[in-house]
Amino acid sequence: MHWLRLSDGRAHRKLVVKSLIYFSKILLEEASWTRAVEFADFAIALIQQANRAAGRDPDEGTAMIRCNRLWARQKLGKEIRTELAAWDTSRLHKRYKLLRSVLLKDYRDGILLLNELLKDGPSGEGANLSLAEIEEWPIFEDLRKSEVYLDWRGSVAPLLGKG
Repeated sequence: MHWLRLSDGRAHRKLVVKSLIYFSKILLEEASWTRAVEFADFAIALIQQANRAAGRDPDEGTAMIRCNRLWARQKLGKEIRTELAAWDTSRLHKRYKLLRSVLLKDYRDGILLLNELLKDGPSGEGANLSLAEIEEWPIFEDLRKSEVYLDWRGSVAPLLGKG
């Protein structure tokens, strides 16, 4: 696992993880659900193996790919509620709590979290969220169609001046 142990290992690691996330998103955009699940399984295993070799938390950098994997499994008609219920997002950024709520189809909770995230603005590397991202990211497709979101979008979002 030399890709994490270069002299600029941290920057290189970030690039690799971001590339894996980007490719997993492409598979979602193409509605390649089975490939998205298979790729996510591969990417998560790769990141975990590299993290272990570097003495890091094995799950560091896997949350976004995990969300994409869960959504693809949901699109395939697989049961994901048990895994979502067991997923502890308390140590992760609020965006993962939002994603968890959306995948659970708890849109009211999702809107509360969305209000917090958009109010907070950018809060660090990979932690920011914009209205444009909500409008474009495939994983938010069902949220965008919900009555709760449409009401929120029509009343609150224009006041935020975001997107």
